[in-house]
Amino acid sequence: MVVTGERGGDATVLNSAVPITVITSEDLQRTGKAGLKHILAALDPSFTLAENAYGTSASVRPFTMRGFSGDEVLVLVNGKRRHTSSFVNNVSSIAGGSAPVDLDLIPVSAIDHIEILHDAAAAQYGSDAIAGVINIILKRDDSGGEADTTFGSNYHDGGATLQEELNKGFKLGDGGFINLSLDARRQNAAPLPVYPTLYPSNPFYTPLPDGSPDPRESSIDRRHFDKGYGQPTDDHLLNLGYNLELPLGDNVTLYSNATLSYRDVVAASTPYGEGSVANLPQIYPNGFQAYRHIYETDYQVTGGLKGQLDGWNWDVSSSYGRDHARLHGQNTLNPSLGPDSPTSFYLGEQDFDQLTTNLDLSRAFDVGLHAPLRVSWGLEQRWEKYELGAGEPDSYINGGYASPDGPFAGVPRNGGLQAFNGYTPANAVNLERDVYAGYAEAATDLTDRWHVDLAGRYEHYSDTDHVLSGQLSSRFAITSTLALRGSIGNGFRAPSLQQEGFATTGYNTANLGNGYQSVESLWLRANSPVAEALGGTPLKPERSRNYSLGLVYNPTEALHFSLDAYQVRIDDFISATGYISGPAVASILTAYGYSGLDSVKFFTNAADIRSRGVDASASWLQSLGNYGSINWTFSGNVNHLHVLSTVPTPPQLSALGPTYQLLNAEAQAEITQSSPDRKLIFGGDWQYGKLGVLLHETQYGKYREAYGAWFDARWITDLEVNYQLTPAINVAVGANNLFDARPFKSAVAFYPSLGESYYGNTAPYGLNGGYWYARLGITF
Repeated sequence: MVVTGERGGDATVLNSAVPITVITSEDLQRTGKAGLKHILAALDPSFTLAENAYGTSASVRPFTMRGFSGDEVLVLVNGKRRHTSSFVNNVSSIAGGSAPVDLDLIPVSAIDHIEILHDAAAAQYGSDAIAGVINIILKRDDSGGEADTTFGSNYHDGGATLQEELNKGFKLGDGGFINLSLDARRQNAAPLPVYPTLYPSNPFYTPLPDGSPDPRESSIDRRHFDKGYGQPTDDHLLNLGYNLELPLGDNVTLYSNATLSYRDVVAASTPYGEGSVANLPQIYPNGFQAYRHIYETDYQVTGGLKGQLDGWNWDVSSSYGRDHARLHGQNTLNPSLGPDSPTSFYLGEQDFDQLTTNLDLSRAFDVGLHAPLRVSWGLEQRWEKYELGAGEPDSYINGGYASPDGPFAGVPRNGGLQAFNGYTPANAVNLERDVYAGYAEAATDLTDRWHVDLAGRYEHYSDTDHVLSGQLSSRFAITSTLALRGSIGNGFRAPSLQQEGFATTGYNTANLGNGYQSVESLWLRANSPVAEALGGTPLKPERSRNYSLGLVYNPTEALHFSLDAYQVRIDDFISATGYISGPAVASILTAYGYSGLDSVKFFTNAADIRSRGVDASASWLQSLGNYGSINWTFSGNVNHLHVLSTVPTPPQLSALGPTYQLLNAEAQAEITQSSPDRKLIFGGDWQYGKLGVLLHETQYGKYREAYGAWFDARWITDLEVNYQLTPAINVAVGANNLFDARPFKSAVAFYPSLGESYYGNTAPYGLNGGYWYARLGITF
């Protein structure tokens, strides 16, 4: 039975009118992956994760589903909306600008199973459910427990990871339960040696007065200074959770669940040589490697009552979630402050709060049809708040220092930090909004073969607009083994408060017409005066239209097939602009008080886009007689995302020259080509007595990185062998990316002098190659 896709229904995966994938707790455990996002990327073909990410994205890895960014995906826990992260993925080419739910802050040990709805569902569940819905169902055990310890490491270059997962159930009162969970993880960074050396053509030290190289050039280990390539983060993570229910009598049950997380992340950023204009040799005589340090606390608690009254099933609940992060810079400097510059800085903080209250009712009515008419309706009120707080002044000010001598004598040094800046008072913001919604849904079997489901929803946002959406889905059994299913509907996604409020000055890499280079760019709020001077307008909701048509074939109890084609079109898609730069832009920025900058970005309703694709799955449980059984599986997603049209160039930009536009070709390519065009997963799970062998073979299709390099398809092999030593003890060893595959070398480099960029930065299977692990599982 599944609870996602139709309210109040009794569907299964096989007879559902929409495609649903169920991932069990055993499936989650047997991947050897660290964190729920990495696990889903290994198990679901439509889910793609940026294995390597930078900036704040190193903490909250961006992901896509059916090619759309993670904030087009609604995440539920026990059917209740999960709050999103306070972070914006502002430096990621994959799902750039998104602010999704941070799935890694949900303890894996707490999960009974996950239901993934591969269909739009905004009419049922509300904003964000354009690419699909991930519903995480928590464990309900009232006795027994599990303890799993996993240790692993990359074949090369470190990355040792230790994970501990604990779960225990207890009886609560008369017929109730409380289930407790704890996940802890320590993951070391795994920086890759640069191919072949760091900046081989550029001096690391200041040349001698006669122009000859510093003698130290021949002995410096340049690879030591670039720890931001590969897996650049040291992670400490603690997740706690509970799930409880307590019958109160008279058909009333109290329920509650919660998670609490603390994460400490140190992420390596850009290295600088002693002779760099960004460095002061008085502070770092051998250059420096900058680090961003993030301290994050996240929690969500849900409570409610449910029961029956006069034939109605009712459920009233409230859920509050908060994500709070403090950012610090370490081992860096503000060169404009001179030799007295600090080396550690407070960069600012980001917070997101969400309070959601729901009333849900459902009932079956006998209206003379083949089956009762199931009617569901409900109300929702949601309050959201986003805050961005400024850092200390030394993290962003320009102190005006110029070196008195040396190769940069008299040259004013850049203000702010190197590799990243603190948030300024002008960046700081405090935004709130209220959302009110109502929905209704009706479903029935018109005949013994034909099932229909109709849903509609109205939502009003205090800061943007109101929206009305609807969806019709249906399933028709052609025979007892073959069925046709499909859906048609429209949906929406309101701009997140993070997208409305985020602003910063930072460094990124972009092609401004003369090759790729490091760019200090201003990220503006869309409704700020500066953005409006360049054509920015307040953000409005995205509108979507979705269609799907599929076949389900189940010839035997052991053999199952499904094939679903879909199309999703999003109008007024929200994206960051490309870099808008040049002397004319610099003049406008100077007029608004931003001197020394000539490049800006901001969010806008940039384009109309369309995703077309196919989801396919198959499974066959093969009996081998005395040699056990093998469960053969296949799942695949082929997806093509296109920009249908872009927003016309506003007159403010047209007046600056014919080359100015909001969404240039590079920005369009990041939307449509940064995720693989297909992902195919073949699996075999052999169970022979106490022995189990699990094999997954995954193909990632071609993808394009931000600097124009294409990377061809790659096959990745994962293997695990497990053995049940006793009824209570299980041991396993395995390897992810068994054959140590890495991206093929591209013909295009990000920086020609930085050889690693021939291998990219955002491979969906990572840059570090093979990873081995061992696991000990104990049940009690």
